[in-house]
Amino acid sequence: MYKKLINYKDYLEKEIREATANLDRQGVGMKGSLVDDQGFPRGDVDVASVRITRNLIARMHTDLEEITKRIEEDMIQLHQLEKSRPPTETGAPSAPSAPVMRAFALVDEVSAGSPAQEAQLAGHAS
Repeated sequence: MYKKLINYKDYLEKEIREATANLDRQGVGMKGSLVDDQGFPRGDVDVASVRITRNLIARMHTDLEEITKRIEEDMIQLHQLEKSRPPTETGAPSAPSAPVMRAFALVDEVSAGSPAQEAQLAGHAS
């Protein structure tokens, strides 16, 4: 779940940067005026598109704040979990146990000059 939140946060940040760059290319940004000196909509800017993009950026900022809060809460829970583990003989919290690794293949033969030999892979003795 944590990884999904981080990926979504990264996605939102990227989308916000792209949308903001789009507004900057049009010369209006998030706060630039969409009307001219006489109060009419600017003719050099797609006003509807800018308003939609500004609204999208504002919604993405809200989503980003929520995701950041959830990530922070998950981090707090993770640290509390680590603190609650019984200490080891050294006094430090015990580390989570590593998964048991099992062989998934046996190598019968390694050819001379092959990448396997260069990696010093040894054949399985029967």
